[in-house]
Amino acid sequence: MTERKIIITDDEHVEKFTQPICTCKICKGMNTGSTEWESFVPKNNLQRRMKDIVARIEKREEIKRKRASLPSEKEGRFSKKMRK
Repeated sequence: MTERKIIITDDEHVEKFTQPICTCKICKGMNTGSTEWESFVPKNNLQRRMKDIVARIEKREEIKRKRASLPSEKEGRFSKKMRK
């Protein structure tokens, strides 16, 4: 059995995706997928819907990362769930 390593990083230090220099099959596939997605033009309603949903998810996660990095959040304010 192969041992696996899990690395957990702090959300404050999320880096933007950059294409790796590595030329292995996996890295090439990731680069190709990223490039194709950025230039993808939907041709039907299903594709438009899928692209719209992915864009919403990306926007929501970006907002979460920005909120998490605000000083007021780190100063111990409680969420609504914790106040009850």
